Amino acid sequence: MTEPTNREKELQTYIDGLMGDAEHLDFDLTDPKQYEYARLMAEKGFDTERYPGILKTLDLHRDMQEKGEAGIESTSDNSFANNYQITGLSTTVTNNNNIASNGLGTVAGGYNSLNLFLFVKDNTTGDTVVQGTNSGIKDTVLNVATNSAAANLQNVTAYMQVGGTAADGTPINTLKKYTALYETESDPTITQPVAYCSNPFVPNAINIAMGRPWSDKQRGVRYDYSWDDGSMAGKVPLVGSVTFKKDIKTPLALNNTLLLQINVTNKSNGGTLSITPQNLGTVAGAFSIDGSNPKQLNFSLHAPTTSEPTPDNPIVFTDVTWPSDLIALFYCSMLVQFTDGTYGSAIVQSVEGGTDDDPLDGVLNIDPISFIYHCLAEGTKVTMANGTQKPIEEIVAGEEVLTGENNEAALVEFTNKGAHFGAAILIKSADGNKIIASREHVFISPEGIKHAYDLRRGDVLLMENKQSQITDVTTLPDYEGIFYNLGLKSKTNNAGRIETFVANRFVVGDIMAQRKQTEINRNDISWVKSQVPEYLHTDVDSYFEDKSLK
Repeated sequence: MTEPTNREKELQTYIDGLMGDAEHLDFDLTDPKQYEYARLMAEKGFDTERYPGILKTLDLHRDMQEKGEAGIESTSDNSFANNYQITGLSTTVTNNNNIASNGLGTVAGGYNSLNLFLFVKDNTTGDTVVQGTNSGIKDTVLNVATNSAAANLQNVTAYMQVGGTAADGTPINTLKKYTALYETESDPTITQPVAYCSNPFVPNAINIAMGRPWSDKQRGVRYDYSWDDGSMAGKVPLVGSVTFKKDIKTPLALNNTLLLQINVTNKSNGGTLSITPQNLGTVAGAFSIDGSNPKQLNFSLHAPTTSEPTPDNPIVFTDVTWPSDLIALFYCSMLVQFTDGTYGSAIVQSVEGGTDDDPLDGVLNIDPISFIYHCLAEGTKVTMANGTQKPIEEIVAGEEVLTGENNEAALVEFTNKGAHFGAAILIKSADGNKIIASREHVFISPEGIKHAYDLRRGDVLLMENKQSQITDVTTLPDYEGIFYNLGLKSKTNNAGRIETFVANRFVVGDIMAQRKQTEINRNDISWVKSQVPEYLHTDVDSYFEDKSLK
């Protein structure tokens, strides 16, 4: 345990008084006590000499608030929004009944910097029981978990201080509080979500492809659901069960003996989308206690299929349409009451890499849900392997396209489509060709890969069998339309991938080429520094140094 100073205790009492029963406080840094508390916690959680941007951001935010330039961050229940969430707090049976907690921070549109300090306090003594920190630079989502110090307490509260700047420069300084500690009697067994589709590539997965069905799937990526109902509304299937060590209390009633928290986080661009209370009530009807085992909680939310005689009742996130560049992190927390009055919990969540490093019991990690990755506008003409052109929206899996590399052909493994929101880019070339693409779509130049947002007039791009200069790059604000993309597989080299195809005579990257370039950028210290304010450059150096040590 860490014994706080008297001043820290005074400030914590003051902050708790401001929060009352609320679980969220956006700091008003013009209040000297709130500023002192935020600074004290930042210095307690982080090495601010190596990460001076943490305190600099705090001061910039205070200056803006004093000038009336920085208001409270707004959120929305029916669109992707900023989310700072303590995702769990409990004793861990598998770790000697220690207290553990974890959290998540995500900023709609991404962030320049984000710093999470998660700590659990003993409400009786005010001591810090466990704590953990994490920092992120130029990304979208950040997770944090406490350490595993021994403590078997029930009367505790978890706090998570969040600081940083959004990608648009907006300062972020806020505090989350979580007091709903439940007793986890044992680590429950959670089954992998069941796949239902006509041709499953990986049987035990929850990944979804929003778009038209295909005859084959991309190697090494779990796409097991597909449908095209015209709306492309936000849907997630979830089928499986949790087996606890105690009997579940009946009847199973939402917000009484069953508590559910369900959301998806946009890994591509940041922000979280939470299920509405109305849809949550519908979803809860698909949870039931197993007829032959009172310890087992079943959930049966199938994806629409054409080959399985199952109900089409996935989790629906209102009428929100998935954006055209979404990689989603799914989160479903299930809390049930047992017949003896205690509670148990289970969490199904997406984790990149699939490692189970969560400190809590009863957590099942699954792969992220992949829908689409940056696209081309409807009507874009793709050059097929036989030299003809075909609108991208008419291409189906199994067809062959020209790659733009030595007149080779590639097999279309799958096709995707999604609704595009926000700015798009119109690019015109000297040879009279033009194309509309998302800002992040990948083009190929003689020097290598370039995103659409990096292109300038006079740049040279690879075209079908030649090169051509760009004569105009125009941003189309608030462009709305259906965008498409292709996933390709080399015909000549099964061990490798051809990651380009020809669209409106431009050589462009497919889905995997774009993901690869995004990861290259985020691991390029020069690129990261070019994207963030100069006062964060020391933080960037420390961030990359810390990454290299992991």
